[in-house]
Amino acid sequence: HDIYSEDTQNYYINKFVWKFPEQVQKRMYLSPSIPWGEPHVYEISSKAYANISKPLNPSKATTTRQNPNQTTQNGKNQQYRQDQTIFLTGSAASGKTVTSKIMLTHLTIMELTRPIQDTSLKRSLENSNVSGVSFFAKSMSVTKIIEGNPIFEAFGNAKTCGNNNSSRFGKVMKLQFDIREDSMNPDMPHTRMVGCINSTYLLEKSRVIRHSAGERGFHIFYQLLAARPTFLMQVWKEGFKINESVEEGGGRRMAWPSDFRYLIRDSRYSIPDGQDSVDAVPGMSDSKNWISTQKALQVFGI
Repeated sequence: HDIYSEDTQNYYINKFVWKFPEQVQKRMYLSPSIPWGEPHVYEISSKAYANISKPLNPSKATTTRQNPNQTTQNGKNQQYRQDQTIFLTGSAASGKTVTSKIMLTHLTIMELTRPIQDTSLKRSLENSNVSGVSFFAKSMSVTKIIEGNPIFEAFGNAKTCGNNNSSRFGKVMKLQFDIREDSMNPDMPHTRMVGCINSTYLLEKSRVIRHSAGERGFHIFYQLLAARPTFLMQVWKEGFKINESVEEGGGRRMAWPSDFRYLIRDSRYSIPDGQDSVDAVPGMSDSKNWISTQKALQVFGI
């Protein structure tokens, strides 16, 4: 069973965000093969979303000594809104990059699963807009957050001995949410992701000019060389054609990674033999990844 399926997403949303026990029990019954009791990335993202989707601290509330993020009003405990921090850490090739994409996507769809009872509020939010789009529509900012990941991977990831897609830099993402009160459910305001600030650090710049045997430089170099010849000719004209020796058959051909001193360390890089794509890493297509990088750049108007 797919532990990242839509049913699995909704299970954790209903359990920790909307708190619908009947829906939780239903999904556990319909998907008994999923290990529901084990830790899951959707549990973390659901709890983080639930904690930012709370009312602001009432001005006349009394903060409890035991929990500064909890107030007491009329004898009842009231949780209030607080910023959340999620650390993704682990050993090499443990899945940090993939996990961040899974979690980010989950956070963007939670508001769309809300059971809205106040139809007038729903109409109001549909007619309101942020940057020209409906409150419930996926904004261009969110599109950039999700679709921009191939750019980070192309320019910041590389093949190492232990990981074919190792991030060679650190990244801090500050997600921004538009939060609006819900008159029918004051304890759970409407919360929509609208922006993100990315900060990168400790980029392994030395990998541009050197890397160990069996490893590669940053993906972008190999993606460019695996692009279609028509694209290479358009961008570099005749500059990326190589004069072959008589022993090699003579003539001119498009450049291969082995033609470049900075990329030659990996002797296993295969010659394209007239093809427009090269799969130098098992399970990774540089030509297909270049297409993804191009599409991501287009989202940002590049």
